[in-house]
Order: sequence, then C-alpha cells, then structure tokens
Amino acid sequence: MGLRVKRDEKVEALAWQVGKALTNFIGGQVRQTPQDPKNDVLLATASMGHVRQRHLERIAHTWLEIKL
Repeated sequence: MGLRVKRDEKVEALAWQVGKALTNFIGGQVRQTPQDPKNDVLLATASMGHVRQRHLERIAHTWLEIKL
C-alpha cells in the first residue's frame, strides 16, 4: 500500500500491556467451560465498564457492569 508506519517502542510496549490486560475480560479464554457465555465487547471509562456476553443457547446477549 505504500503507507509509512512510524514506530515508537514506548507506545508499542504500552499497547502490548493494554492488549494483554484486555484478555482478562474479552474472548473465549475467560470462560470456565465451553458452554459459558463468551465476552465479546468491552466498553469502559476510567472508573467502570460494561462487558457484553454472548450466550450459545440464546439469541439475545446480556451486558454486565464491571469495576475496573
């Protein structure tokens, strides 16, 4: 594509830490069993957040409030 990418080691290190922290809330690895709901969205502010859970057996999803 010819796009120039500017790299910054400090930003990349911080972004990697943020990405790893998100896996505590989002993704299949958060489930205890394959039948548990899967968290697929995190909306957050500095003090709290909401996680959307998708259920295998239901059409509708649910939102949970979490403390950050």
